[in-house]
Amino acid sequence: MPDRTNLAGSAVAVASDTVAYTNAYGGEVQIAELAEPETDTWIETTLTPDEYESTYGADVALAPDGLTLYVSAPASERIYVYSREALGTWVKAAPLLAPEPVAPIEDNGIGFGRRILADGNRLLVGVPSGVIDGEQWSGFAYLVELPRDPDEPAQWTPLIAGTPQPWDAMGEALALSGDRVAMGAPGGSIDDPLSYWGGVYQWDLTDADLTPRYRETPPLGSDTCINEESMRGFGSTLAFDDTSLFVGAAMEITLPEGSAPSTGGVCGEAEIEHMGATRGTIYRFDAELQQIGGKILPQPQTSRFGYSIAVAGDRLISSGGSYDGPPSWSGDDTPGEVQVLQRAGLSEVPATVETPHQRPDPAQIMRPSSPEAAGRAFGSQPSTHGFASTADMTFVGAPDNLGPRALNSGSAYLFDHTPLPEPPKPGPITLATDDVVVSYGAQAELSATVSGTTDPGEVRGTLNQKPIGPVTTVAGEALIAVPGTPLDTGVYPFELEFLSEGDDAPSARATGTLTIVPVATTVAFTAVDASGTPVTEADERTPFWLQGTVGTEGDTTPRGTVEIWDSDDEEVLLRLPVTENTGAFALPADDPGFVIVDLDARLEARYTGDGNHLPAVGHVTVAALGPDLIGGPTPRDPPAEDPPAGEAAGPRTLAATGATPIPLGWSTAFVLALLLLGTTLLTHGRRRS
Repeated sequence: MPDRTNLAGSAVAVASDTVAYTNAYGGEVQIAELAEPETDTWIETTLTPDEYESTYGADVALAPDGLTLYVSAPASERIYVYSREALGTWVKAAPLLAPEPVAPIEDNGIGFGRRILADGNRLLVGVPSGVIDGEQWSGFAYLVELPRDPDEPAQWTPLIAGTPQPWDAMGEALALSGDRVAMGAPGGSIDDPLSYWGGVYQWDLTDADLTPRYRETPPLGSDTCINEESMRGFGSTLAFDDTSLFVGAAMEITLPEGSAPSTGGVCGEAEIEHMGATRGTIYRFDAELQQIGGKILPQPQTSRFGYSIAVAGDRLISSGGSYDGPPSWSGDDTPGEVQVLQRAGLSEVPATVETPHQRPDPAQIMRPSSPEAAGRAFGSQPSTHGFASTADMTFVGAPDNLGPRALNSGSAYLFDHTPLPEPPKPGPITLATDDVVVSYGAQAELSATVSGTTDPGEVRGTLNQKPIGPVTTVAGEALIAVPGTPLDTGVYPFELEFLSEGDDAPSARATGTLTIVPVATTVAFTAVDASGTPVTEADERTPFWLQGTVGTEGDTTPRGTVEIWDSDDEEVLLRLPVTENTGAFALPADDPGFVIVDLDARLEARYTGDGNHLPAVGHVTVAALGPDLIGGPTPRDPPAEDPPAGEAAGPRTLAATGATPIPLGWSTAFVLALLLLGTTLLTHGRRRS
């Protein structure tokens, strides 16, 4: 297409074999029709207003059949209409004039028709500068039902957000497909009114009350930062496919994995040019405005991705600007390009902020023969028609083709689409899982990985002959949680199966084993007096009792028995049951307890385990407060006798000598001989005092 002056290509449209573009902003619009496909012959027609219009050609839109052209002129608040009578002959019809504002609309502002779209007998007119309920630049759009009889008036219906917000600029970006309408509000804020993060509204025109759905900008991921002006630009560009909505976040910067922004969460061109970051993101949403798949990113060192987007058949088309070019390409002046991505390779599963990003390789990259001459705005005008596409071709505007600091004359370029590669043929669907080992009481997670399909579905199965699941797959993965306590230790086989969404029969199966091993335990063990106060020393006049708890690493409660042992004699003194639900053990309330005379009592509490819990040992030592042997002999304890019938037994005696002390001055050899002969007796156990 020939170069003209004054921002040629600032608005472009394409339909059938016809293209239209603003040739001189405020002066003329050019139409080109393919007359002879064999010779690539085009017939061009220049359209101008009857009188000077400073904003004539702010945007252009062609009806899908290519027979009607709409040209907006925001300053005069009118839409010029042209109809094709024959090849190269276009007739001006009566213009569409903005209706008088009706509450809650107070004023259209300066942006009436800044963005227009045509689909069938409908025209969508964006008014991002509109004042609603006193809110400046809250914005809205008119849905215009065009009459089939030219003598009938058009029907204007305003589409307004439920709660208009100042500076949302709703209507700055538009999408129209059948009964679906979407409007971007790229100035929308979350908390700070000066943080322009953006949002999207979507209407179903079959709803009687025309209440829109709203989607605010997705949460920032750990690798996402904002630009110096605190902008993400979510909703700055929009495009429908048959079932979903693509939304551009033109200013969002995504860092390479493991990188951090240079200054406090704010990023700029330095991160893109030198760190391999990217500017611009495309998100995809379903009819409920729930995100589908991870956010779509360009290749590293790409800027202006998603400034303009379109969907044409199986192609998702986006603007971009690569830093991976000649040395003369630097900074934000990098020449623009248009990338074609294949939609068949994009994820179809629901997503969250942690869902892995998608970075598809372009199937086609459109660049002019002289990128430097085309300029950075080649296909990259935010919120306007940076380019327009059909199934066969893309028409790209370049309104600053002499560079950002020179007189911007502008151009427009037409590209044929190259054939898309054949999508990979789906292989057999397979399901894989891993054997799992957990401790008793711990929650187990059975993993499932689906290969051979990107279709959403669910995984279900059986464990120990009982059903588990179903769990919906996310990006081909699923985790089935198994609660921690229903199963004892052992090896349990499980079987999983995958069902694609809508299918009744499984398409893949996998088997594995869940092994549950005993959990470790600990024994907390102490001696206490009659009041329950812990003691560390005692004598024959102060009995003590034993109490403790068997604990575990988890929330399970051990069962079974604790054996109380004399550590010195390796002798079991008694056995105590472990209280179910608490793990506690203790001497019964009516038990007489223990006493010691003149040797320390060293005791062990040995938990024997119960199959699900491993054995454990606790220790306690009670120091003896016996008599002073140097001051004279101590009478031998009388032999223990059973208590009379009907009387309670006395406390057990631990570590009593039971022998006459040896006077000072006897030979050491004689003392050793007595010890060897066993004349000193240590009494441990259950001897009653």
